[in-house]
Amino acid sequence: MLRLVSSVVVLMCLAGCGPRSPDIIWGNDEQVIRLTIGEAPRGPKDPVDITGLSLSGDLLLLEVSYGGGCAEHDFGLSWEGAFAESNPTQAWLVLFHDAHDDGCRALITQTLRFDLTSLKERWKEMYRREHGSTVLHVSGAQDSVVYEF
Repeated sequence: MLRLVSSVVVLMCLAGCGPRSPDIIWGNDEQVIRLTIGEAPRGPKDPVDITGLSLSGDLLLLEVSYGGGCAEHDFGLSWEGAFAESNPTQAWLVLFHDAHDDGCRALITQTLRFDLTSLKERWKEMYRREHGSTVLHVSGAQDSVVYEF
């Protein structure tokens, strides 16, 4: 009986121990979230403040703060897949936040990392050039950033 209970506990842990979404990549003990490209950005939009944004190679770094502390929060970044024709081009990204009904009120701050490789590849395919740039606008952010590749 003890062996059966131990096996069940181990299986439950293994089921919940990995990334919860195929959109999450782990590297160097840091979580990186893939940019979702679709028709129209959709997802939960619980309150979150973007306090900073920057780039590190193909990663968009968003500094965010939100209320919580009692549940794990999930984030996503979506882009409908179109560039605004300007010089440089522009792309509008939508940040999603699912607080999972976390009722706690601690102020949480963290840096989210989003992989922009798919946006870069789409740009290269559309404009048939290896190098370029696009201005990234993120919903809720005061500033924008120029992504050069």
